[in-house]
Amino acid sequence: MTQSTSLEFNDIQGFAVRGFGKMPYAGYLMVTIKAPTKCKHWLKQQLEDNIITPATQREATGGARRALAFCASGMKKLLGDAWMPNTFPPEFIEGMVQEHRSRLLGDTYSNAPNHWRWGKDNKIDAVVLCFAENQAAVISQLDELSAEDNGMAEVTRIFAHVPSDHKEPFGFADGVSQPIIQGTDRNKAVAAKNPRDHNLHAVPAGEIILGYADGTGELPRSPAVSPAGHGTEWLQPHFEQNELKDLGRNGTFMVVRQLAQDVALFEEYIEKNGGEALAAKMVGRNKDGTPLLTDRLAKHDNDFDFLEDLEGKACPIGSHVRRTNPRSTVHEATAQGSLEVTNRHRILRRGRVYKNDDGEVGLLFVCLNACINRQFEFVQSTWANNPFFQGLAAEVDPLIGTQCPSAESFTMPAEPYRQKVTELKQWVTVKGGAYFFMPSLTALRVLAS
Repeated sequence: MTQSTSLEFNDIQGFAVRGFGKMPYAGYLMVTIKAPTKCKHWLKQQLEDNIITPATQREATGGARRALAFCASGMKKLLGDAWMPNTFPPEFIEGMVQEHRSRLLGDTYSNAPNHWRWGKDNKIDAVVLCFAENQAAVISQLDELSAEDNGMAEVTRIFAHVPSDHKEPFGFADGVSQPIIQGTDRNKAVAAKNPRDHNLHAVPAGEIILGYADGTGELPRSPAVSPAGHGTEWLQPHFEQNELKDLGRNGTFMVVRQLAQDVALFEEYIEKNGGEALAAKMVGRNKDGTPLLTDRLAKHDNDFDFLEDLEGKACPIGSHVRRTNPRSTVHEATAQGSLEVTNRHRILRRGRVYKNDDGEVGLLFVCLNACINRQFEFVQSTWANNPFFQGLAAEVDPLIGTQCPSAESFTMPAEPYRQKVTELKQWVTVKGGAYFFMPSLTALRVLAS
């Protein structure tokens, strides 16, 4: 098995590593591929003109950034006879909208796909992600894409942005805790400045980017194509099946979910049941992003561990941030072993806030991971929507969990008695979603051949 030790930034799409945070406005054009040949020609031109931003391009103001990802249906249309679905993970092939997957993700009741605006009918083949410094520039890019004779037809478009205060619609600082990809500039900087933060959050590159060792020291599963396909001479041999070519290397899987937030309903409930203190307990952080834990060792907002609060008296066990990243408290033999297990389920979030013309606000949740099932789906089902998470009973994530008659309460351990609120509402509702694969630049060349 050949394992790369250095990230090949020139072959990785920039969105997978850098996120384009300095381009605060974004547009996501969901399309169906009507004419694969024309789409291939368009894609080839995009690559020749260096329109798809590589990870070598540093964060900077000015200009624009673009990324591209495909659903399984889009990969199939462009690959044709070279398409090998058995080499892709089942969840990607099946897509987000399956009855058993809806149960797994909690896409039931008001979150059920039949209520979604997009993604429920499998018409989406790809998404073009455009980023710029202002909304007008993003709109212009999407209008241009829709008007081009590129073999693609627009299904829907979503605009989102990074608020200047970096807060999501409920008023809490967003994006505070992220995994640190080993091999990146951020990894080096955090390791030098805050070793404790680095120990808690650094993950091997293979947890996010295919082609590199993951937390087990092995290479994650990677899709393949036959060497007989067009353009496959640019690909490396597949590490497990040498007779095939590695299509996944330097790519990543992307999850997109549109999450509407009922701010008025949330604030009304909070005001009636405990005020901002309750909201902070539900989220697991204060509104400014500072942790609820009083940890004398913590120097920053993210270098703390729940080992200092095993009973959840400061940060409740069932709070949103503790469920989605329990750190060293997943009951392994050692704290470090527990942390390593948790970090096998981390996701790299790239979400932004959206606001529709009708006033609806929410989060366009976007995350990247090497394995959708082990990472995103695990966090969503085993942690966020698990009514028995770490000893709790009949409770789900108070923020993003699927509230139902049998699970609509939230417990806050305290002395001398625990506190409990009931009749939680569904203030975050899924409006659409899909699974995508974001190929490397080399793999995009193959798709364009």
